[in-house]
Amino acid sequence: FSARPPSPSAAEPVIHKALDDLADSLTDATFVHVGVGERPVWKDPECPFRTHPELRLTAVPTLCLWGTPKRLVEAQCADVDMVQMLLED
Repeated sequence: FSARPPSPSAAEPVIHKALDDLADSLTDATFVHVGVGERPVWKDPECPFRTHPELRLTAVPTLCLWGTPKRLVEAQCADVDMVQMLLED
């Protein structure tokens, strides 16, 4: 038995809650939600999200701070404490 990671839709309310909770302190931040396409597109090893030198995504969902190596993947994106820690940096 192996646990499947949460779907991107499971992480969305957690991320939105963290953004709402931190709204006053994130005055200089911009949040961008980007869809990676249907499963066959995403699973293609040549998918631009996988091959882009600054992204190199390995899992969906992924939450990253652009321009830094800081990121959360899969189940981490559904943990409100981890999302808040990432956003507070």
